Amino acid sequence: MSSVLFLGGLGRSGTTLVERLLGELPGCCALGEVVHLWQRDVRDDERCGCGARFSACDFWDTVGELAFGGWHQVDVYRVLALQGAVERTRYIPGSRPTGSPRSTWR
Repeated sequence: MSSVLFLGGLGRSGTTLVERLLGELPGCCALGEVVHLWQRDVRDDERCGCGARFSACDFWDTVGELAFGGWHQVDVYRVLALQGAVERTRYIPGSRPTGSPRSTWR
C-alpha cells in the first residue's frame, strides 16, 4: 500500500528542505514542486530532476500512462486554466474534506 503526503506552504517556509529530507528515506519518492508540473513540464518539456527532458523521463512517462493513458491525452491548456481558477493560497483552509475534524488537518 502506498501513501501520499502533500506538503504545502508559502514561499521560503521550509517545505523544500522537508521534501528533500523525506526524499532521502527508503521507499519515499519526492516529486518537488508539482504545482509547476503542467506548465514547466507537460507544456514546456523542461528537465526533470533526473536530468532528462520531461518527455524522456521514464518515471514521469509511467505516471502519465497510469494516470491518463499518456500525457498526450491531457488538454494541458484546459488544466492550466482550471489551475489558475482554483490555485490560491487563500482557498487552502476550505479545501479540507467536509465533516473532517479540524484536528486531522494540522
